[in-house]
This record gives sequence, C-alpha cells and structure tokens, in this order.
Amino acid sequence: MAAIVYKTDTAQLSRLSEAAANLLGQYEWIAARAMTRGVQAGQQEIRQKILPKIEGGPTRWTERGLITRYARPDDLRAAVGFNYDQAKASKTVLDKLSDSGQATFKGGGVPSGRYMEVGADGGTRRPKSFERQLRRTGILSGSGFVVPNKNIKEIDKHGNLSGSFYTKVGSRVRGLSTPGSTQNAPVGPGSRGRTARKRKTGGDFFVMAARGGPSGRDVARAARETGGDTSLARFILSGQRKNLFIARRVGAGGRGFEPVLWFADRVNYQKRFPVQSIAWREFQRVFPMAFDRGVEDALMRRRFK
Repeated sequence: MAAIVYKTDTAQLSRLSEAAANLLGQYEWIAARAMTRGVQAGQQEIRQKILPKIEGGPTRWTERGLITRYARPDDLRAAVGFNYDQAKASKTVLDKLSDSGQATFKGGGVPSGRYMEVGADGGTRRPKSFERQLRRTGILSGSGFVVPNKNIKEIDKHGNLSGSFYTKVGSRVRGLSTPGSTQNAPVGPGSRGRTARKRKTGGDFFVMAARGGPSGRDVARAARETGGDTSLARFILSGQRKNLFIARRVGAGGRGFEPVLWFADRVNYQKRFPVQSIAWREFQRVFPMAFDRGVEDALMRRRFK
C-alpha cells in the first residue's frame, strides 16, 4: 500500500512517561502532538528517500498527492501516504488514503496513490482507461495491457506518454469505445484526403500482425526499419499472436514502420518504493522521543505555575 495509518502504541513508550502523562491528565494531548511529530517526520523521509527514486523526478501531481492526517486528542489516529482520490476535495484524509475503488479521475488524472501503490507493493498494475477501451473494441485481449516503446520521441522524462497521444492512437486504430464517441478516425471515401495526409506525415497508426516464422529477407528489412536491431526485428516478426503491437508509418512515403505500443499479457512491477517501511521506521524513531519531550514540557509548566 502507498499509505500507513498509525494508532497510539504504548509499547513504544516508557512506563514512567506514560504514567506521568496520565497523572498530569495530559495523556491525549501529549500523545496527539507526539504522533503528529512522527507523521511529519515520516512524510519528510518519504520526500527525501522515495520521491528521488521516481524516473525523471516526481511531478507536481505526485508531490501534491503526498498527504498527512494529524492526530487529535479526541481521535488518536494519524496517517501519511499518497492520495487515492485527488479530485474529491470533500473526502476526509483517511478516506483519501485508502483505495475504495471509486476514485474520481475528472480534472486531474490517475490519483497518485494508484500508481505509487504499484511501486510500493509490486505486482500487476490496473488497466488504464486506454487499455480498457482497446479491450472493449477487441483490439486487446480481455486481460491485455500496452507498454510504450521507450525509444519514440513522444516519451517524456518520466517514461510516460501523454493522454492526448493515447487518444490520437486510439482514434487512428478505431479503438475508442465510449458510448456516443465520435473520436475514432473516419473511414470510407469521405476520409481519403485526411487519411492520406496522416500517412504522409507519419501520423497513421495501425495494429500490426505478426504470423509464422520470418524469412531472412523479412528480418533484414525489419532490422533496417527498427534501427538495425536484429533481435528486435525477429521478436516483431516471430510473434504468434495475431495482434502484437501498434505501429505507425515512417520513412519515405510511409513505407516503413515504427513500433509505438507493445501488447502484453501482464505488466509486472518490482517493489521500488518502500513507502510503508520508511514511514513506519521514522514514526517509531520520533514518536517515543516526542512523547517524552511532551511529558517533560508538561512537568515544567506544572512546576512553574
């Protein structure tokens, strides 16, 4: 998970400090302040040790998605983590830090909690809206995913493609299945002029099929068209699945092609962002010290009254 919720854990406290706080009648206030210090420290540790691990550096969206919930004397719960519903301002922080499966995507994009969770826990990510569209139209299998070709010019410094680029590709391969959508590129005689222009400028995308074993001539041709990489050419030409990837026309007259999106049965991620362990370790370090300091401050205030 990309979030962690803390509750008071007296096992971390010395018996003397806990007893003194209770005798002073200040236990809840001292605990709330100490928990808040621990959460703040955990948040800072995530900023320093997790965010720099993100390829190309964190976006402002990701930075804003790192949120905290401070403890109160009447509610000794605190939390830190990434927001699962950044478009829903009315939700409480604790709600935002848990994945209800009903996150709102309008006005921002995928909540940072969703993609940071994949990096925190590893495993297979959830399908993107573009992938769900291609599944509904039958271009992708019911459990298929797409993986961008990292060598195309549209890839940003974070290794991602923009939403507008996905929409463009989906339109060209007629993969946009939203009810009532008119975004798919038109076909038929009335579209010849625009279609021809798209092909000439390298804007024509298509689903490329690969069947059977490639000949030496095919491999040589594909290697030339993919930058001289023979192993990549063989992979492209030897695929047994009918729809292996989405390509676009390149070169003089659009005779060559360039892979844009690979098709995959699954996309697995390693655990790269240990959000929980880092935040918990820092909380355990800071909370008892802050609690002891709170007891000392309370005793000093009582002494000089």
